Amino acid sequence: HLMDHPHVAEAAVVAIAHERWGERPLAVVVPRAGHSPDAAELQRHVAERFPKWWVPDDVVFAESLPRTATGKLRKIELRATHAEHYAASHDSPPRMAGAPEPAPPLATS
Repeated sequence: HLMDHPHVAEAAVVAIAHERWGERPLAVVVPRAGHSPDAAELQRHVAERFPKWWVPDDVVFAESLPRTATGKLRKIELRATHAEHYAASHDSPPRMAGAPEPAPPLATS
């Protein structure tokens, strides 16, 4: 869980469109004041607790996360803000060393 990391103040993971896999997780992290975690460090932290295919392919850092007036995360806004994140590179995003390829999305009919 990203929020368990000592250098993370806030975090959210959202599904972002990915050309090859349909969707892949992207972590949006607000670092704790005075700390500068790196993406690989946070991916390793998550990989210790969750299956590798749940590990976000990338981590972006933000000063804050969008919230409603009642304090709930605005995940739709996060998805819209980062919608083109994986499309920006024409290749698949980098994977953690040793991480298996994520499973392809299930076909729906």
